[in-house]
Amino acid sequence: MRILFTNISLTEGTGTETAILDLAMGLRRRGHTVVCFAPHLGQSAARVRATGTPVVNTIDAIGEAPDIIHGHHSGPTMVALARFPGVPAIFVCHDWSSVHDDPPIHPRIRRYAYVRHVLRERLVSEKGIPPKQVLFLPNAVDSARLGPPRTPARRLGTAGVYAHAGAIPFIDELDEGCRACGITFLGQLLDGVDRAQPEKTLSRCDVVFASGRMAIEALVAGCVVVNADRFGIGGLVTSARFDEFAAANFAIGALSQPASGRLVTETLEAYDERDADSVVTRARRDCEVGTVAERLEQVYRDVLVEAAHQPTDDGLEAAAFACYLQAHLQNGALYNGEFARRRFVPENGDELARAIEVLSVDIRELRLEIRYLARTRLSRALTDGWRAVRNLIRS
Repeated sequence: MRILFTNISLTEGTGTETAILDLAMGLRRRGHTVVCFAPHLGQSAARVRATGTPVVNTIDAIGEAPDIIHGHHSGPTMVALARFPGVPAIFVCHDWSSVHDDPPIHPRIRRYAYVRHVLRERLVSEKGIPPKQVLFLPNAVDSARLGPPRTPARRLGTAGVYAHAGAIPFIDELDEGCRACGITFLGQLLDGVDRAQPEKTLSRCDVVFASGRMAIEALVAGCVVVNADRFGIGGLVTSARFDEFAAANFAIGALSQPASGRLVTETLEAYDERDADSVVTRARRDCEVGTVAERLEQVYRDVLVEAAHQPTDDGLEAAAFACYLQAHLQNGALYNGEFARRRFVPENGDELARAIEVLSVDIRELRLEIRYLARTRLSRALTDGWRAVRNLIRS
């Protein structure tokens, strides 16, 4: 099959960007052709392209239609559907609140996948997608990228935070809990390192505080993982809780316990070397990209068979595009006049233009979030704060 991946960006190594890197390799090893489309390109695009997978930021650059579209993020997915009439698609939802992960409704999107169980409700309960079109698709990691796993330590000696900046705010509590166990806490592993290959930092630690896809990477690398995110401590990943963590994409989230030094200590004291070895073995089997690619391949085939026997109606497709564009017009996201005025810069200003483009996306997301908070009357002060930020940006 010829598969087109979409993503809002391939710039800084976000979760969906790394997912594309690994899934592209897993599918190519099974004999498929993969092409990637993302409007914003950067360091992650270079990593994907270095594997021999084509990457474009202009949809018209793709000269041959795919057999199927694997959509991440609503905007690029709808662009791909418009560019390639008749090509069916699946859409994978990775986040609960991101505007980019708002599932687009289109008759040619025949399957909607979610990477953690709570996201099923965004699809079914918030967007009205029929349950028969919804499926669980776990995140996967290419073990070849991470190399052989480290052997679980008899006694935990070093620990660190494997997360993007600010994702885990209670660093002091982690330090306190580690010191109580005689463990050297190395802090944020990604501070001041080459972000092109963050997984290389994992060799420094016996135990890692992480969540989501980064927790999966740490497990496959052979580290002991304590689930932690901005909500608190989700617990030690053990054999007994592996299925629970896998269903949650190794991100317990709002159900986590509030972080404290004592809780960190108690969690680390539950470490068992033999169980840790079993967890790593399980992760390298169930979370390996080859396993997930095989399952994904069957999903693609089911969609292609269904599309061949049940073609979509042109009127329904036109209505779907109209509703999507209307929503973006109402949100002020379709046209950003301020950005249009500023994007044309003097010669040799490509880097500045890219920076402005990224800033424009960030500003738009901030505006949408503040509008949501204002509508729910959580804080009138936030609305006033946004006006101040907007005036500052304009000045």
